[in-house]
Amino acid sequence: MLTFVLTIFGGFLTFTFGQIFLKLVIEPAQEFKKALGRTSHTLLVHQAKLISAHSDENIALEIKQRSAEIASQIDTISWYQLAQLLFSLPDISAVDEASRQLNLLRYGMTQAAKDAEEHADIKTDFPIQNYKAMKEIEKLLHIKTLYESVRERGGKE
Repeated sequence: MLTFVLTIFGGFLTFTFGQIFLKLVIEPAQEFKKALGRTSHTLLVHQAKLISAHSDENIALEIKQRSAEIASQIDTISWYQLAQLLFSLPDISAVDEASRQLNLLRYGMTQAAKDAEEHADIKTDFPIQNYKAMKEIEKLLHIKTLYESVRERGGKE
């Protein structure tokens, strides 16, 4: 009888801790990986306009949303260091810097930035700035942002 109760109790504890780990680590980490994929997708789809720094408020808004998404999603992952090891996630500081780079990229796509440039003494070369930001985002998040990028097997450059 005691063996039966211990077996049931052991199964209950295993299930409970498995569900806690699933809900606090695995599912949020998978959602974060999806957010990284959406960020990559957005940058690849709009690569030509981003590199030419052609003003487009819709693209700027989409990039702003991706930046906010990755910055906020990282906070939903409990035990981030463990999830980072299990799922090859980027460092928290790299995500923060990538979010800043995305916002810099977004700014370069707005008409307000172009209008401000017309009246500024120092001009910003938005195509170069955008290209550098995309390369930096790729390096920080380990995602593809430019079609020119060559990847080794395993997804990292």
